[in-house]
Amino acid sequence: MSLTENQFLQRQGQFWDDISTKWSLANKNPVVGWYDSHNNFSYYQTHLFRGIPNLKSKTVLEVGCGPARNMILFRDWFAQFDGVDIAEGCIEKARVNLAAEGVPIPNLWVMDGRSLPMIGDASYDIVMMVISHQHITSRAVRMNLYREYVRVLKPGGYFVFQTGYGSGHPRSVDYFADTHNTEADFVDKDVRVENLDHLKADLETCGFEWLDAVLTDTCHDEHPQWAWVRVVKP
Repeated sequence: MSLTENQFLQRQGQFWDDISTKWSLANKNPVVGWYDSHNNFSYYQTHLFRGIPNLKSKTVLEVGCGPARNMILFRDWFAQFDGVDIAEGCIEKARVNLAAEGVPIPNLWVMDGRSLPMIGDASYDIVMMVISHQHITSRAVRMNLYREYVRVLKPGGYFVFQTGYGSGHPRSVDYFADTHNTEADFVDKDVRVENLDHLKADLETCGFEWLDAVLTDTCHDEHPQWAWVRVVKP
């Protein structure tokens, strides 16, 4: 059975809501998976924001913020660091995690998975995604989001993200799958990016200028490699 886009996004939100109920300060692995290992994985610090000047002055929006692991990790890097997530439970856990670490609660929103109506045009310097882009198995939904990122970014603003790269992931769907494809019905899957030119073309179609992508090894992931991608709003 294929799904409408609304059904797909509702199921995706429910999936992450369910997982968030297992998250606690005593067990931070649900949602993120291998929480401490990701915190200690150096490519986050060296690759995600590479080449972006004056980070201390920048405002950041993380899409798929989960329980705020990155907000805590990068707590001193930026002027402002806000977050959105498709799961209300993840936003609730983000508040708990931030409070426990003594980090002031930023703007946190629940999103519908494809749009950001709560955020005005040209509001942020950087939009980022980590361990979330690869979970969006519908190309149409990804394209909707890319257009929204162009809208909420300031001119010259960056979209930076990590995503799985390569073949062989046992729970993955084809890059061009959409919600009408039965293999994209399952939210506990990842998209296979096997050709960076496909990703580049989609991002450029939605209004970004491609900068680069760097391939690395992964942190506890079924993808053979990770791509760290940078694009900019002209």
